Amino acid sequence: MRANAAHPRIRPHRVTALEIWDLEVRGETLFEARDAIDFGARLAEGIEAIRRGEATTRSRITLPAACRAIDAIFAGGGGVTAPVEAALRSIGLPFHHGGVFAGEAGGLDLLDAIGARAGLVVDVGQSSIKISSRAGRARIPRDFERLPVTRPLGDRGDPRDPFRDFVASAVAAAMRDLGEADAIVLALPAELDDAGCPDGSSYPGLQGDRDVASEVCARAGIPGARVLLLNDAELAALSAARLVAASATALVITVGFGVGGALLLPRA
Repeated sequence: MRANAAHPRIRPHRVTALEIWDLEVRGETLFEARDAIDFGARLAEGIEAIRRGEATTRSRITLPAACRAIDAIFAGGGGVTAPVEAALRSIGLPFHHGGVFAGEAGGLDLLDAIGARAGLVVDVGQSSIKISSRAGRARIPRDFERLPVTRPLGDRGDPRDPFRDFVASAVAAAMRDLGEADAIVLALPAELDDAGCPDGSSYPGLQGDRDVASEVCARAGIPGARVLLLNDAELAALSAARLVAASATALVITVGFGVGGALLLPRA
């Protein structure tokens, strides 16, 4: 059975993924400007443009009309430094800082919702993996020598293996410390289609890997585990739902190696 059938992609209620990494501000995309000293100011400018309905992306994606109603911000990830936080707060909207483990609370809520006896939240970022359970948490950095952004010339191996092995070894190590898992929330740093097939990211081999969830579980030694598959910014949005006002339309941002986004709509 293919992974997208065994472990279907979930689309959380009230959450819409936003591709804002290529939002253009001052002639550069947010991804291109992520190391700029004024990145926080650029990010804030981009958010203001989104709220005015004037934002442009290099890929010419049309952002949802609901973005004009954004009246709260939730930001998480290791890239939300003090200057970035200050710039986001300067917008003047209610602001919530989710920290590095921004998806943890939302993932634990998902595990509770399915009645998992023992589960893990596996939030895969482009620079590290954050793993959480009710018993504790772990953070495993990406080894860029083993997982470079560009596939090495002459590499004849299966391009999917390095990412699969990286996530599986992180899950196996976490289970040794946190206990076995019968269910996993797996959040990937890529856009996912309705079948759970990942689009591009900084991990060569992840794009188009429909079997990634099944392979990770098999290599981690838990082939029968249930997997809830979603995008990492969507997972952060579920954490944001705990904090923002029920009537708010919240922009959820994850900042690390790249910039991810999601929109959390008001409760009905």
